[in-house]
Order: sequence, then C-alpha cells, then structure tokens
Amino acid sequence: MSSDTDFSDLVRFLSLERLATFEAITGSRGDAISLHQQTLRLGSQLMSVTAVIEVALRNVVYERLQSHYGTADWLVTAPPTLVWIPSESTKIKQAIKSARREIYAKMSQAQKRHLDTLAFPAGPPAPAGRMAYKRQVVERQAKIAVPIGQVMAQLTFFFWKRLYSKDYANILWTPLKTIFPDKRLTRANIATQLERLYQTRNRVAHHEPIFGRRLQETLEAIKFFLNHFDGKGVDGVPHISKLLSHDFEQLKVSAAELESRIASFKVVGET
Repeated sequence: MSSDTDFSDLVRFLSLERLATFEAITGSRGDAISLHQQTLRLGSQLMSVTAVIEVALRNVVYERLQSHYGTADWLVTAPPTLVWIPSESTKIKQAIKSARREIYAKMSQAQKRHLDTLAFPAGPPAPAGRMAYKRQVVERQAKIAVPIGQVMAQLTFFFWKRLYSKDYANILWTPLKTIFPDKRLTRANIATQLERLYQTRNRVAHHEPIFGRRLQETLEAIKFFLNHFDGKGVDGVPHISKLLSHDFEQLKVSAAELESRIASFKVVGET
C-alpha cells in the first residue's frame, strides 16, 4: 500500500484544504483523494440532470407566461401587471447585453458597418481614446435585435426559480401553478425543491462535493420534479420522466455507491 507521502503531487493539484473534508472521513490521504474523485464523478451526473431540469423549467415557464400574457415579449417588455423586482429587472437587462455581445462578436465587418448606419446616422464619430471607442461599441450593440431564446439562455437558474418565490406570489403563482398540476402542492413546496436543485447545481458548478444530507435532499428534489412537473402522458408517465428517468436511475446507483463507501469508512473508524 502506498504511503501518504506518495501523494504529494496529487495534494498539490487538489490542495490540503480541499482534501481535509475527505481525509476526516477516510483517515487516509490516498482514500481521501479517491473519494474526492468519486464525488466529482457523481457531480458530473448531477450537473447533467439539473441542466435538463433548468432548461425545461425556463422553456415551460416562458411558454406558460407567453400564453397567460398573450405576448411573446413579456420577458423583455413586461406587461403592466408584471412588475419586476429590481434584482430580476437588472438580470434581464444584463442578459440582453450579454446576448448582444455574443452576437456582435460573431458579426462580420460588413454587418458591424451596417450597425453604424443605425447607431450613427450622420456617421460614426472618430473615437477619442479607448473609453470613447468602448462607448461606440455599446451603442452599436444596442441596435442588435436579440432573439428571445438567446435572452432566456443568458438568464440563470436563479432567475427562473425566483419566479416561484413569495416575492412574485401575488403576480405569477396563478399562471405558474399549472406547471405543477397536483393541486395539493403549494407555492412553498415548489420553491423549496427548486431552491435545493439550484443550490446543488451551484455547488457542483464550483466543484464542491455533494454527499450526505444534501445529496439525499437533492435526489428527493429531482424525484419531486420528475413526478410533478408539467403533467403526465396518456400512459400515466410524467413527460419529464421520459427524458430523465434513465439518467436519474444511474444517478441513484452512483449516489448509493458513494454513500455506502462513506459509511464503510465510518464503520472502520468506530471499531
């Protein structure tokens, strides 16, 4: 068996601080590194599932509110009854700017010159310095018509789960509750499960480990989403489950293996 001194290079890659959580469980640096890698593999499975949930949520929420407000532009030009809280208003504006920057970066020089004719009808002024040039670019980008799908894609899970928060209960709960058809579910039920998925998604995105209580709560939140989101087909199977059931089953197997391994270290440590 290798000694802990054999892992000095690997520790340098991962850091002692990062491995401390795992070493406290295993009592061995080599096992700590192995367990760390196992949690990352589980994290990639979690990210795959939560990514589909995030995309499905934003698409169905957008579709439902488009139907409710009778306009495809409700997200960018809010109807009078939809009053955004400043945090969401800011995120929408940032999403539009980000989408414009992405489109602009892919434009040809001819397309950019066409933007000049829109932004500067009398001709673009000669830029006086770097800051003036940046302002001109922003003015050009402001003339780019951004497809709503690209704005949606720029908005994060945080934005979409916020629409089920108590801050929007009086405005959005009535149209959005139909996305989770079970009449027994409350807004708070849905918000809690979405929050758990969001927190896990963020932890995984930052390469933080998910195990123990957080992992079990995440599995329950995924199960909740698969059972309740957007109704069922004529065969009684939830629509979203048909998309994610295989991935979820594989995720549960990996989660059980991880939890079993962690439990085995605890048993060894107690004897």
